[in-house]
Amino acid sequence: MLIPRAAVAREILPDQLRGLGADVRVVTAYRTELPEVDADRVKDLLRKQALHVLTFASSSTVRNFCGLFGGREEMRRLTGGAVVACIGPITAKTAAEEGLSVTVTAAENTIPALVDAIVQYFSTCQESVPVRC
Repeated sequence: MLIPRAAVAREILPDQLRGLGADVRVVTAYRTELPEVDADRVKDLLRKQALHVLTFASSSTVRNFCGLFGGREEMRRLTGGAVVACIGPITAKTAAEEGLSVTVTAAENTIPALVDAIVQYFSTCQESVPVRC
């Protein structure tokens, strides 16, 4: 079996397949790296509460995002007005470990499920609350 995946990934699937007797080859298909980004612009948008939802589709995106800040206190202060949405429980766990307050976690680990979870969350909000409810 060939498993193309990220350079940093959990070994659950390959290990379980090997345990069932499969010959497994894991190939790095991509690497998640911190892009060059204007962290001051991101921080300014958060300060102005112009970013309403922060979505994370992997633990590495959580870690990269958190790496933009000078520390947990600054990150918590700046992200406190935004809804934090994660693609699944593992990503949500990483976000919580990094100091983010997770509001939405998708029922399935897919982008459509993440979108559905965000829509569901905001559809239950009261209109009097403009961003976070």
